[in-house]
Amino acid sequence: MSLQKVVPYHHTNTLFVKGRWLNRTILDVVVDEFKTRDRDFHLRQIALQRLKIERDNKIIAGDELLSLRLQNKDILHLTVHKHEPPVLALPVDTVYESEELVVVNKPPSIPVHPTGRYYYNSLTEMLKPKYGELYLCHRLDKLTSGIVILARNPQMAASLQREIRSKQVEKFYLARVQGEFPGDENGIVCNRPVANIDTKLGFQHAMKEKKEASTRFTRISYCPELNQSVVLCQPTTGRTHQIRIHLNMLGFPIVNDPLYGPASSPLRRQLLVSEAPMTKEQFDTLLKEDRDKIERLSVTGRCVECGELLFADSNPESMVLWLHAFRYKFKDKEFVTRTPSWCDYL
Repeated sequence: MSLQKVVPYHHTNTLFVKGRWLNRTILDVVVDEFKTRDRDFHLRQIALQRLKIERDNKIIAGDELLSLRLQNKDILHLTVHKHEPPVLALPVDTVYESEELVVVNKPPSIPVHPTGRYYYNSLTEMLKPKYGELYLCHRLDKLTSGIVILARNPQMAASLQREIRSKQVEKFYLARVQGEFPGDENGIVCNRPVANIDTKLGFQHAMKEKKEASTRFTRISYCPELNQSVVLCQPTTGRTHQIRIHLNMLGFPIVNDPLYGPASSPLRRQLLVSEAPMTKEQFDTLLKEDRDKIERLSVTGRCVECGELLFADSNPESMVLWLHAFRYKFKDKEFVTRTPSWCDYL
């Protein structure tokens, strides 16, 4: 598999000040939030007026920013030399097209909309030259492949979003998991509440309150030689990483899942099933694990334009998750994709 890359470019991000930034200087915030660049780099950005604060419709820039304390409703304008991560160079196949809808089969590795370091390498931007402005009707994780439904106008998007939220839509996913999943013809239902963990948010906010979630799982096939199963997953709620977390809870994690799979952090998996709240010591351990992953990345140099650390490309196989949104069934229509190649081995 080859990679699709974007030539680095200058881009201005507009960010509303977050709660954890209040009463701090902008220099302290950017040093803490953007750890791949040092303090001297951010001081140069302030001097070049690439960091600005908008307060009460006035722009504050330059040396005046150094002593300024951030307030609620401040807006940060941050001009950066953007280095987008590569994505897999796979075709985005159209499943269905009408005057109101576009339905595609999203490849893994591509976020559905611009987010974080991704802009041009996002699904809505990749589709824009062919279809113009499209409006997402639901989410699909970056690593997950499969059906994404987009509307050609905001009214249709809102209508389908209401249907999905009200559980009038049946969703079917395929997953390839470790172990011999039980072959009960009625399937197995997991109703355990879920929450994901994000160490970037700090200890107080890293693990949000667990929310109710329900997924039915039915085995489709099993390969004794690999000790792996293909499982049909039918979520009736739409929590972040719900299917991945539920499969981990049941003891049949997705084989190549970097967060919840067999090779992922044992502590993270333990916290997901624990009734006890995460301790500061456990958070610090997870934070160190996440930072160690970054430090293990292979550095190839620095960008001559902005000083950004440059890393070797990821292995394309690590950009694929064996989870696929296979079918969406509405009351009056349904959309189905072809099965992914990783199902063929089982």
